[in-house]
Amino acid sequence: MEDPHGAGWSEVLKNDFIRMSKKDGTENCFVGTFTIEASPATVATVLTANPSRQTEFDKVVESVSCVIENPTYRLIHVKTKAPWPVTPRDLCLLAFVKKLDDGSILLLQRSVEHSSVPEQGGFVRAVASIQGYLLKPGKAPGTTDVVNIYDVDPTGSLPTSVVEMVTLKGLPKSMQKLAKLVKGEPVAEKFTLGDVDPNAPEVEDDDDDEEMSAEEELLVEVQALKKKIESLEKSVAGDSKLEKAVHKAAPYLVVATAAMALAAMLRR
Repeated sequence: MEDPHGAGWSEVLKNDFIRMSKKDGTENCFVGTFTIEASPATVATVLTANPSRQTEFDKVVESVSCVIENPTYRLIHVKTKAPWPVTPRDLCLLAFVKKLDDGSILLLQRSVEHSSVPEQGGFVRAVASIQGYLLKPGKAPGTTDVVNIYDVDPTGSLPTSVVEMVTLKGLPKSMQKLAKLVKGEPVAEKFTLGDVDPNAPEVEDDDDDEEMSAEEELLVEVQALKKKIESLEKSVAGDSKLEKAVHKAAPYLVVATAAMALAAMLRR
């Protein structure tokens, strides 16, 4: 049976709330899809207005602190909890926000090294290749179809089987708590984080033709994926195949956009 998240993914969990798949050939790359009864703007506001609120729906997280912040990205330090004798993990993350033309919102994070967040005693530094959310307007008014991608290597000596078991148990619970938390929040009519600041200084061209060329190629791929999704939505509107088509394309849109955006941010 074809996995709803597309070729190369294998379904590992399905219940009334969430459907999760694992990327074939990887140890820690998962994608989950579910619906929240709130608008993308409301969900995004809860997730970004105060990063420390992650502790309210993710019991593994001990603390989240924002080290550097501007309108489009943040440097975040996350500390997690762990039962004895496992050493807790921490992450230094570059968090990026992007709003898409169709009303969707991308909230993406990736591990980086930064002098403001050195490795600390008592923690093992985990590595997130990519994690975050694609928040897409749902079929029903005032709802959000969420694609949650999670590719985090805890590093150290934890067996892969243990990591997968913890992820498949903990991630769905966290997402259910997030959905419940968001339902009780005030409705956000607009989400402004990620808007371009008209007063921000322009970034000088570094004349790196090869790097810019690679970024432009990624942009072309993202635009092609967006057009593919739009075309699929029109061609199968009202058909059950629509959900499968969107699920199949969305994870790749997230990964491609993240790669493009993070490459641009790290050059600045």
